[in-house]
Amino acid sequence: AHSWDQVEAVSGSTAAFCVSQRVRCKDKGDAQWRTGTVTSSRPLKVQVDGWDRAHSWDQVEAVSGSTAAFCVSQRVRCKDKGDAQWRTGTVTSSRPLKVQVDGWDRAHSWDQV
Repeated sequence: AHSWDQVEAVSGSTAAFCVSQRVRCKDKGDAQWRTGTVTSSRPLKVQVDGWDRAHSWDQVEAVSGSTAAFCVSQRVRCKDKGDAQWRTGTVTSSRPLKVQVDGWDRAHSWDQV
């Protein structure tokens, strides 16, 4: 496995929300935001704290300080320690973080994200 120094999202390919990400949500016309956990990213569904099921919402925002770093299928750029060349690949696992670089036959773990 390769050790990687840095990884960053590829411009224009950010995944909005990841499963298990903490968010706040509400429907149009509701004054109150509710806090919950993303249970599905496609379609986006959030299970509000204390509720027994997840629902779709008109508005969903990441809770401050709890944004997910990377989501499975997200396109990213990575850089090998000491290497000047950035490589582009796809996140195959978020925990632990593994990225398969384009043209490589398998995903690798990363030292730092």
